[in-house]
Amino acid sequence: MAVGIDQVTIDKIRQYLEYEEPREEQTDLMEMFKVWWAKRAVSSFFKVEGRTVWKQRWVAIVERERRNLTLQSRSRCPTCGAKLAVRRCLACDLRGGVL
Repeated sequence: MAVGIDQVTIDKIRQYLEYEEPREEQTDLMEMFKVWWAKRAVSSFFKVEGRTVWKQRWVAIVERERRNLTLQSRSRCPTCGAKLAVRRCLACDLRGGVL
């Protein structure tokens, strides 16, 4: 099933891929994307204590642990380093709810 993509979107994607990979001489959008994806797919997995972990899963684990921290009053936020007046960091909450 083919998905209809307008020319403006195709041009934006091509411009982004050319910006990311200026040395590639590809003209086909799908081939450019495959090359771009293959170069980054290697970095999406890494080893932790002898086992391979998917980066997004690792990020989710770290974020969950950060949320489960019991922060002491008047300590520093482990994410952004801001001084805490309460048991949660308002700076991180305003930035996007890290804690």
